[in-house]
Amino acid sequence: MKRPIDSRKKKLAHLKTLLEYDEKREITDMLRDIADIVGHNIQFSIFNRGLLLAALAQKTEFLRAAQKLAGLERPSNGDVEAFREYEAQVGQLIFRAFDINGNAPRRVK
Repeated sequence: MKRPIDSRKKKLAHLKTLLEYDEKREITDMLRDIADIVGHNIQFSIFNRGLLLAALAQKTEFLRAAQKLAGLERPSNGDVEAFREYEAQVGQLIFRAFDINGNAPRRVK
């Protein structure tokens, strides 16, 4: 009988995060600014995990915001303009769920 392995590696899962190079640079700069304040580096993966856990804490608000996008169609990746608009709409859903005023940024490139 195999003994269960209680290792951190077996408990973790990975999700991809695709960013524009400028977005990556801005986030890296922000994490450096945070590191300067807290006194040590904050890895992107740990920061991103915190953001995702904050989203889970707002699940009800996310579902409420998603209702406003009911029936939203996902365009193909090849339709660049339509996909940018789609991303902006999903971004706006996130802004609403977190009660952030303003419009979610739209990719321009």
